[in-house]
Amino acid sequence: MFWGPDDEVMPVPMNFIGSWDLFDVVVSKYPLIAIAIGLALYLIVFMVLRRTRLGMIVRAGVENPEMVQVMGHNVYRYFTGVFAAGSALAAIGGGMWRLSSSPFTRPWVERSLSSL
Repeated sequence: MFWGPDDEVMPVPMNFIGSWDLFDVVVSKYPLIAIAIGLALYLIVFMVLRRTRLGMIVRAGVENPEMVQVMGHNVYRYFTGVFAAGSALAAIGGGMWRLSSSPFTRPWVERSLSSL
């Protein structure tokens, strides 16, 4: 069963727990790692769409799909692949959000509140 009244605890990896002291500011590791992963994925997608043949075909297919079909490329197969890649990115984002949204998986909050 996927839904129910019981909370499912999803532990944060041990490497992501804790904080760094950057220029006299204490910063939690997990939000910074999530931002770094997001930026890395953005740069990868940007470079693929701007610098590769695949990106050129996808961009041309958005502008004029009939012309790309005439050139021998199955535009709908490319669009299906782009949709699948977008779905995978959404799944990664959902997993990262789930790790950060559960009160059971944020021990850095408890530690910072107990130090007050």
